[in-house]
Amino acid sequence: MFFLIKGKATPISLFIFLSIIAGFCAGYTPMQMNDYIMKGVMQTAPNAVLFTFSIIFFSIVTDAGVFQPLVNWLTKIAGNSVVAIVVVTGCIATIAHLDGSSVPTVLITIGAMLPIYKQFGIRPVVLLCMLAAGMGVTNFTPWAGPLARVAAVSGLDVNALYHQLIPTQVIGLVCMIVLGLYLGLQEKRRIARGLPIPEAALEPEKVTGKGHHQENGTPNRLLFALNVTLVVGATLLLLITHIQAYIIFMCAFSAAMIFNYPTLKAQEGVMKKYAYSAYMISGTVMAAGVFVGILSGGGDASILTEMADVVLHVMPDALGSHLHIIMGLLGGLIGFVIGPDAFFYGIYPLVAKVGTNYGLSWEEMGLTMVVGKNITMMLSPVFATTYLAIGLAGVELKDHIRFSFLPVVVFSFVMVFSLVLTNTVPL
Repeated sequence: MFFLIKGKATPISLFIFLSIIAGFCAGYTPMQMNDYIMKGVMQTAPNAVLFTFSIIFFSIVTDAGVFQPLVNWLTKIAGNSVVAIVVVTGCIATIAHLDGSSVPTVLITIGAMLPIYKQFGIRPVVLLCMLAAGMGVTNFTPWAGPLARVAAVSGLDVNALYHQLIPTQVIGLVCMIVLGLYLGLQEKRRIARGLPIPEAALEPEKVTGKGHHQENGTPNRLLFALNVTLVVGATLLLLITHIQAYIIFMCAFSAAMIFNYPTLKAQEGVMKKYAYSAYMISGTVMAAGVFVGILSGGGDASILTEMADVVLHVMPDALGSHLHIIMGLLGGLIGFVIGPDAFFYGIYPLVAKVGTNYGLSWEEMGLTMVVGKNITMMLSPVFATTYLAIGLAGVELKDHIRFSFLPVVVFSFVMVFSLVLTNTVPL
């Protein structure tokens, strides 16, 4: 994590190199690590394919102006208010994430709002911070991953768990709006003072070959309608079918490429334009598979289990009755370095079992850990969608973490204590 934040090396290099070193230090043989890495990479490979094709697809349709009408409408609502634009960003992320899927949320929110941010000179790290907050609030739904994992491990009813989280979710919406007001006012003051954007921007090169988005200076209405149909169709297929997301975007990408850039030279220009960002994201996702595979490989003897055992053995007995609150507060920090599967399938059952010795139920432990982990998910270097978001926004991972870490962690703490405030769990 130190090397990632300091920008000492690319995430791809760090995930692979340090994971191998950790594996040898843990006493794994090369063949054991081979099996663990294969399992981890197989888990992340579909996401790598998905991000490669979805990034290029949405880049093509964005260049074609598909989101411009929405951008114009949102700009009209927000007017010239930087504060309103930042708040609207969180609201869009919250609504877009109602389906519980992170990829469409990131694509829709960034695709719609980034042009507005560029127009007004708002830092894209603010967009990513509001995206994280909005998604974290909505990700409590029964069909979203975290609550479903807790229900699967504990055997509890997922709808019953969600009903207890509704008051906390309402408080989260209020907190998200307050965060938007705060960040918006910060940006308004920065822009008024004429201060530059301090973070390094990662702008892809412009395409040399032009598409057929305009004919004689006027928009090509048929092509625009085709692009809108592709976006709406791909989104609907994601929401209402069980077709794999990467298959949907592979098909959508191929259609968008042929419709918008019918010549070989133009298509090569598009691929060159987005090749670097697509490779960096998909490559990082594959490398994260190495990290997750070695960290969680070995079952009860895994590095992850050993780490959790150390924490639990050094914990004073006086803190036992507050273990659920402690894990809720630490959930965002722990989840910052491990994925949701390792967190809920590895750590949760272990600490929930320990918590029963102090009179804590699996339900109470699960609710606090879901809330604590949820809010920080879009900051995690091992969460694949994080790289999709920073790639689309043109922000380096270290800049995203530096800016968003403190407000999002504070947000997470407030949400955990809101469970106590609403009498959902005891203190």
